[in-house]
Amino acid sequence: MSEYNPALLPYLSSDKLRLVPREIWLGQMPLTVEALWMSRNFMAQVHKEKYGAIRISVNRTRKGIGRSFADGIHWDSLQMIKDVAGFSDFDAVEVYPKKSDIVNVANMRHLFVVKDKLKFAWRKNE
Repeated sequence: MSEYNPALLPYLSSDKLRLVPREIWLGQMPLTVEALWMSRNFMAQVHKEKYGAIRISVNRTRKGIGRSFADGIHWDSLQMIKDVAGFSDFDAVEVYPKKSDIVNVANMRHLFVVKDKLKFAWRKNE
């Protein structure tokens, strides 16, 4: 935890994912970041991308091998993070690009929130 801004320590010591006030992280995150959520286990950055797309980038807060984030974020954790970040009423997808477009520089997962209901998604009671 010593590599993080000391103002983030209250967020990193809680199991509950909490919204971090903008003044704490402003200037330390990419310009596309609209909100930052943190807990002892996860960091979730909500990005406003080109064309109005919303991307939630999720990583573990602890380090894994080398300087990368620890791996192993499960589906139910991603669902919980999407819901807590305010997108429980929206579908979200992960993109697995064609091989020539792969960018893999950190153990992060990216959920793209979509405005319209996905027609191909499985639905409860359908």
